Amino acid sequence: MKHRIKPIQDKLSQLRRKLYLATPEWIRERDFEMFTAVLCFLAGVPLLITGQIEAGSMEEQLPMWVVRVWSGVLTFSPILVVLGVWRGHKFEATMSRAIPWLRTEASGLRLLSYAGYLYATIIAIVAQEDMGAAPFIVGIFALTCHSRAAYLTIKVEDYFILLETLRQAKEGM
Repeated sequence: MKHRIKPIQDKLSQLRRKLYLATPEWIRERDFEMFTAVLCFLAGVPLLITGQIEAGSMEEQLPMWVVRVWSGVLTFSPILVVLGVWRGHKFEATMSRAIPWLRTEASGLRLLSYAGYLYATIIAIVAQEDMGAAPFIVGIFALTCHSRAAYLTIKVEDYFILLETLRQAKEGM
Protein backbone atom coordinates (compact mmCIF):
# COMPACT_ATOMS: atom_id res chain seq x y z
CA MET A 1 0.00 0.00 0.00
CA LYS A 2 2.82 2.43 0.82
CA HIS A 3 4.32 1.86 -2.62
CA ARG A 4 1.22 3.26 -4.32
CA ILE A 5 0.79 6.26 -2.03
CA LYS A 6 4.31 7.69 -2.35
CA PRO A 7 4.21 8.21 -6.17
CA ILE A 8 0.79 9.85 -5.87
CA GLN A 9 2.06 12.19 -3.16
CA ASP A 10 5.09 13.06 -5.29
CA LYS A 11 2.90 13.82 -8.31
CA LEU A 12 0.54 15.94 -6.20
CA SER A 13 3.49 17.80 -4.73
CA GLN A 14 4.88 18.46 -8.22
CA LEU A 15 1.48 19.62 -9.46
CA ARG A 16 1.02 21.89 -6.43
CA ARG A 17 4.47 23.41 -7.00
CA LYS A 18 3.77 24.00 -10.73
CA LEU A 19 0.44 25.67 -9.98
CA TYR A 20 2.00 27.82 -7.29
CA LEU A 21 4.85 28.92 -9.54
CA ALA A 22 2.45 29.57 -12.44
CA THR A 23 0.42 31.95 -10.26
CA PRO A 24 1.62 35.56 -10.59
CA GLU A 25 3.67 36.72 -7.62
CA TRP A 26 1.34 39.63 -6.86
CA ILE A 27 -1.50 37.14 -6.33
CA ARG A 28 0.64 34.71 -4.29
CA GLU A 29 1.70 37.47 -1.91
CA ARG A 30 -1.82 38.81 -1.39
CA ASP A 31 -3.82 35.64 -1.92
CA PHE A 32 -6.43 36.30 0.76
CA GLU A 33 -7.21 39.80 -0.52
CA MET A 34 -7.48 38.44 -4.05
CA PHE A 35 -9.72 35.55 -2.96
CA THR A 36 -12.01 37.91 -1.05
CA ALA A 37 -12.17 40.36 -3.96
CA VAL A 38 -13.10 37.58 -6.40
CA LEU A 39 -15.79 36.28 -4.02
CA CYS A 40 -17.28 39.76 -3.63
CA PHE A 41 -17.29 40.26 -7.38
CA LEU A 42 -18.90 36.87 -7.99
CA ALA A 43 -21.55 37.58 -5.34
CA GLY A 44 -22.38 41.03 -6.71
CA VAL A 45 -22.47 40.49 -10.48
CA PRO A 46 -25.40 38.05 -10.76
CA LEU A 47 -27.59 40.09 -8.44
CA LEU A 48 -26.69 43.32 -10.21
CA ILE A 49 -27.34 41.89 -13.69
CA THR A 50 -30.48 39.86 -13.07
CA GLY A 51 -31.95 41.67 -10.09
CA GLN A 52 -33.47 38.36 -9.01
CA ILE A 53 -33.51 37.60 -5.32
CA GLU A 54 -33.63 34.04 -4.08
CA ALA A 55 -36.93 33.18 -2.43
CA GLY A 56 -36.65 33.00 1.34
CA SER A 57 -33.34 34.87 1.43
CA MET A 58 -32.57 37.81 3.68
CA GLU A 59 -32.55 40.15 0.66
CA GLU A 60 -36.21 39.39 0.05
CA GLN A 61 -37.10 41.44 3.15
CA LEU A 62 -35.00 44.45 2.10
CA PRO A 63 -35.93 47.32 -0.21
CA MET A 64 -34.72 46.58 -3.74
CA TRP A 65 -32.62 49.76 -3.90
CA VAL A 66 -30.62 48.57 -0.87
CA VAL A 67 -29.94 45.22 -2.53
CA ARG A 68 -28.93 46.91 -5.81
CA VAL A 69 -26.56 49.35 -4.09
CA TRP A 70 -24.97 46.51 -2.10
CA SER A 71 -24.58 44.36 -5.21
CA GLY A 72 -23.06 47.34 -7.06
CA VAL A 73 -20.52 47.87 -4.30
CA LEU A 74 -19.76 44.14 -4.23
CA THR A 75 -19.21 44.25 -8.00
CA PHE A 76 -17.16 47.41 -8.46
CA SER A 77 -15.15 47.81 -5.23
CA PRO A 78 -13.21 44.57 -5.75
CA ILE A 79 -12.05 45.92 -9.11
CA LEU A 80 -10.38 48.80 -7.24
CA VAL A 81 -8.89 46.35 -4.74
CA VAL A 82 -7.45 44.07 -7.44
CA LEU A 83 -6.15 47.03 -9.45
CA GLY A 84 -4.50 48.46 -6.33
CA VAL A 85 -2.93 45.13 -5.35
CA TRP A 86 -1.67 44.45 -8.87
CA ARG A 87 -0.22 47.88 -9.60
CA GLY A 88 0.93 48.45 -6.02
CA HIS A 89 2.94 45.24 -6.19
CA LYS A 90 4.54 46.35 -9.45
CA PHE A 91 5.82 49.56 -7.85
CA GLU A 92 6.40 48.16 -4.34
CA ALA A 93 10.16 48.78 -4.48
CA THR A 94 9.52 52.47 -5.19
CA MET A 95 7.11 53.54 -2.48
CA SER A 96 6.43 56.95 -4.04
CA ARG A 97 5.12 55.21 -7.19
CA ALA A 98 3.14 52.63 -5.18
CA ILE A 99 1.24 55.21 -3.12
CA PRO A 100 -1.54 55.93 -5.66
CA TRP A 101 -2.18 52.20 -5.98
CA LEU A 102 -2.18 51.64 -2.22
CA ARG A 103 -4.75 54.42 -2.03
CA THR A 104 -6.76 52.78 -4.83
CA GLU A 105 -6.86 49.51 -2.91
CA ALA A 106 -7.76 51.34 0.30
CA SER A 107 -10.60 53.18 -1.51
CA GLY A 108 -12.12 49.90 -2.68
CA LEU A 109 -11.84 48.47 0.81
CA ARG A 110 -13.41 51.58 2.36
CA LEU A 111 -16.34 51.40 -0.04
CA LEU A 112 -16.85 47.75 0.93
CA SER A 113 -16.56 48.54 4.63
CA TYR A 114 -18.90 51.55 4.73
CA ALA A 115 -21.47 49.85 2.51
CA GLY A 116 -21.12 46.72 4.65
CA TYR A 117 -21.76 48.63 7.87
CA LEU A 118 -24.83 50.22 6.32
CA TYR A 119 -26.08 46.94 4.84
CA ALA A 120 -25.61 45.08 8.15
CA THR A 121 -27.49 47.83 10.00
CA ILE A 122 -30.36 47.80 7.49
CA ILE A 123 -30.60 43.99 7.76
CA ALA A 124 -30.75 44.25 11.56
CA ILE A 125 -33.45 46.92 11.43
CA VAL A 126 -35.63 45.39 8.70
CA ALA A 127 -35.31 41.71 9.53
CA GLN A 128 -35.31 42.10 13.34
CA GLU A 129 -36.24 38.65 14.66
CA ASP A 130 -35.52 36.78 11.39
CA MET A 131 -32.08 38.27 10.81
CA GLY A 132 -29.99 35.33 12.02
CA ALA A 133 -26.25 35.82 11.76
CA ALA A 134 -26.32 37.86 8.52
CA PRO A 135 -25.74 41.33 10.01
CA PHE A 136 -22.92 40.00 12.17
CA ILE A 137 -21.20 38.27 9.26
CA VAL A 138 -21.52 41.33 7.02
CA GLY A 139 -20.43 43.58 9.89
CA ILE A 140 -17.31 41.52 10.60
CA PHE A 141 -16.51 41.50 6.88
CA ALA A 142 -16.88 45.30 6.83
CA LEU A 143 -14.64 45.62 9.88
CA THR A 144 -11.99 43.45 8.22
CA CYS A 145 -12.08 45.59 5.08
CA HIS A 146 -11.88 48.73 7.21
CA SER A 147 -8.92 47.34 9.13
CA ARG A 148 -6.96 46.62 5.93
CA ALA A 149 -7.79 50.08 4.56
CA ALA A 150 -6.56 51.64 7.80
CA TYR A 151 -3.32 49.64 7.58
CA LEU A 152 -2.71 50.88 4.02
CA THR A 153 -3.45 54.47 5.05
CA ILE A 154 -1.04 54.23 7.98
CA LYS A 155 1.61 52.74 5.66
CA VAL A 156 1.30 55.74 3.33
CA GLU A 157 1.28 58.23 6.23
CA ASP A 158 4.38 56.59 7.74
CA TYR A 159 6.16 57.01 4.41
CA PHE A 160 5.39 60.74 4.39
CA ILE A 161 6.49 61.05 8.03
CA LEU A 162 9.77 59.34 7.12
CA LEU A 163 10.28 61.73 4.20
CA GLU A 164 9.62 64.73 6.44
CA THR A 165 12.01 63.40 9.11
CA LEU A 166 14.73 62.87 6.50
CA ARG A 167 14.13 66.36 5.10
CA GLN A 168 14.42 67.92 8.55
CA ALA A 169 17.55 65.91 9.34
CA LYS A 170 19.10 67.06 6.06
CA GLU A 171 18.27 70.70 6.82
CA GLY A 172 19.73 70.36 10.31
CA MET A 173 23.12 69.21 9.00
